[in-house]
Amino acid sequence: MRSPRSHGRRSGARVAAALVVALVPVAAPRVAAAVEPVPAPPRAAGALEDEAEVLPGLRAPTVFFGGRTTMTDVQSRGEGATSFGALFVTSASFHGSQGRFGSLRGSFIGAIGSGTATVEGWLRGALTLGARYQLNADQSAFLRFGFGGEAQGNGNYYFSRLELPIVEAGWQLGTAERFVEGGLRASPLLAGSYHVEGPLPRTLSGAGQYGAYFSARTMALRSEFSVTYIDKRGDAFDRPVQVARALVCGFGVAQVLVVCLDGQALRVPNGGAVTADLSGSRVFYTGLTVGVGQTFRPVDE
Repeated sequence: MRSPRSHGRRSGARVAAALVVALVPVAAPRVAAAVEPVPAPPRAAGALEDEAEVLPGLRAPTVFFGGRTTMTDVQSRGEGATSFGALFVTSASFHGSQGRFGSLRGSFIGAIGSGTATVEGWLRGALTLGARYQLNADQSAFLRFGFGGEAQGNGNYYFSRLELPIVEAGWQLGTAERFVEGGLRASPLLAGSYHVEGPLPRTLSGAGQYGAYFSARTMALRSEFSVTYIDKRGDAFDRPVQVARALVCGFGVAQVLVVCLDGQALRVPNGGAVTADLSGSRVFYTGLTVGVGQTFRPVDE
């Protein structure tokens, strides 16, 4: 026969177990409810617009690499020389805005190869930063400062310059589908050289240069045009070097395949030179690039 004390202990254990089983389902929701995130308070009506203004603005980057074929035609002293080349090329460039007032523009190209005029190459880069003034939702005026340099050539010609400081001023239009910019550009040349076969080499150090440029980019196209007047005076030539450039790129399948056609003209007017060593000259340089890359993607950070 069980004692009353033993029976009471077993009954108490059963009651305690029943209470635990009954309370666990109730306590679990309470714990879960306690860790639920508290809803954020509603934002002010203009908060999203204010935040968007301080985020990085629309940018139009272009990055590609591929193969390149070129043709160079040089005319000097009444004679001409034509050469062809094949090069590997990589390039990157961008335009854009930063925050409410920032503006930036940068570019880089590197190419190396060979051809009928021996080794051929091109190395160029520039970066300008500054401020912009918002004219309306899509348009801005800007003023930027920076530096740049380049060296290019083959066995028939050579051209180089180091630009510091560069000053750019102009206008830009940026939307979700296109980016357009045009401006004026000026800088002194800390160093530089221009040489074609025949006339004496020219040192461009200390010259001033000024010109204009235009750039347009969409999801499928990129174009760049520029003209520059290098005002080199006080040497035996006493004539400027004129530079004109054009570039058009098309982006094909999935905006990955890129085909670019570019051209460049370098010219020193004859100016009535009395000796062949001081005569004028002209260089036409054209290139066709096929590769892979991308262009114009809005950045939302």
